[in-house]
Amino acid sequence: MKISKSTEIKVGLILFVGIALLVFGVILGKGLNLASGSLEIKLIFPNSGGLKISDPVFVNGVKRGQVISIKNYKDSVLVVCSIDSIDDLTSNLSAQILILEITGGKKIEIHPGNSQTRFSKNQIIRGQTPPDLAELVATFGNASKELVGIVHKIDTTLSS
Repeated sequence: MKISKSTEIKVGLILFVGIALLVFGVILGKGLNLASGSLEIKLIFPNSGGLKISDPVFVNGVKRGQVISIKNYKDSVLVVCSIDSIDDLTSNLSAQILILEITGGKKIEIHPGNSQTRFSKNQIIRGQTPPDLAELVATFGNASKELVGIVHKIDTTLSS
């Protein structure tokens, strides 16, 4: 069976176009949300904490949406999220930016609260960014410098 040079070129060209379309589709479709009926909510955090667009939003541990945009807002960061429903959210809800998994990634965790007053989609949520693993390591590094002096003083005191 003899394969001609033109057949090899056609196969190569079709393969190249197919891979290019696949890469182009992944890039365009990354932020696409096919869920219907989702609502936008706004959250304000002291800093973004490494959050990225399309990071997940969880309510009581259940994935309910994703981050749409992240913008600087005065001395804070405004995060806009799409979420499937706000029926179970109350006015005293709380939000945090947490680590998604040990290898990296971030998520927004929303705790719905227990107030009798319902959450309004026009309400802006004030969230917190608790220290993550990197911040704890940096804090421990700074504290370890002082720890050497403290241990030396304790040793001197105990020797006396």
